[in-house]
Amino acid sequence: MRKYKKNMPKGWEPPVPAWSAKIESGCTEIVIGYFGYQIQNDSNKTPNEFHNWYSSLLKADHAPIHTERGHVIDNENYRNGFYISYWNSKASYDAWRAAHLFTNWWNSDDRVNDDFGYWAEPMIIPLERFETLFSSEDKAGAATMFNDFKGPIKEHNYWGGMRDRLEISEVNLLEGNTENLTQQSHIETLGKRVHLKTPKNLAIIRSAQNLTESKDHEKAYYQAEVYPNLIKGMDFISTHPEETGCCSSRFSDELTISGEKTKKTFGFAYFLTLEHLETWSRTHPTHLAIFNSFLNMVQSLGGQIDIKLWHEVSVLPEGQVFEYINCHPKSGLLPWFR
Repeated sequence: MRKYKKNMPKGWEPPVPAWSAKIESGCTEIVIGYFGYQIQNDSNKTPNEFHNWYSSLLKADHAPIHTERGHVIDNENYRNGFYISYWNSKASYDAWRAAHLFTNWWNSDDRVNDDFGYWAEPMIIPLERFETLFSSEDKAGAATMFNDFKGPIKEHNYWGGMRDRLEISEVNLLEGNTENLTQQSHIETLGKRVHLKTPKNLAIIRSAQNLTESKDHEKAYYQAEVYPNLIKGMDFISTHPEETGCCSSRFSDELTISGEKTKKTFGFAYFLTLEHLETWSRTHPTHLAIFNSFLNMVQSLGGQIDIKLWHEVSVLPEGQVFEYINCHPKSGLLPWFR
């Protein structure tokens, strides 16, 4: 029985259609694993060993159903390349992670003494804590694991729609343990392995932009008017953690699995709570500038746009285990949690 009312306005009809992934019966959790390397941007070393290792894992028993690839230069001027892999069961992920093909390389002492740093941020997400939103019926991310979409849905295009799409929000306010990010840790991982556990109800968003099918005039408008605001917003949350509650933000280029550039980008950010993410989205000038410039683009082009937008949001149960090997101390969640 619903305990908390929806945020949807009475009689709401969305101005544009949107869809959510239709997760099939029998699936009880989504597993999303981020596995990456890092190295100083001015280094001429290449992570061939890492890519060869992960490529072999994509063909192993219990391999992920779907994998994507990203690249970002972080605020400390380190190159980070990473894979995003998806499973529809914890058992399958656990078997893949426990296999010798994984452990022999990842757990080797060579990783600690390597020229590269490595990080793993795997998330086991009960379905009630996971939601997706797509501007079209083009699959990406977790949606690729399932046959269909549901929709068009009504729970979107109003403030609070993201929370309404999370089933658990019917009975849980998804509050965290603390109100602000105020105490910064300094965990040195050079030459070490560090494991940390995530706090209660950490919120993660991956929000993507796909201009593959956009025509030249649309790309030109987007690059001139929308993209600069997007970059300013992503820079702001990555450099103002105390104000926004954003623990980590990586605005990334999406690559093909073999490493070629695409016309896709995505933001990937951790917020202390869903409320912190909602507050930045709803009230902060940097996000409102993104939102308004995109609406202006849609209106200027008469609603005829081909850009495809989508996101997936998770609110994690407490105690997900992330691992950082030989990384700089501002990597991922290292500055905030022990």
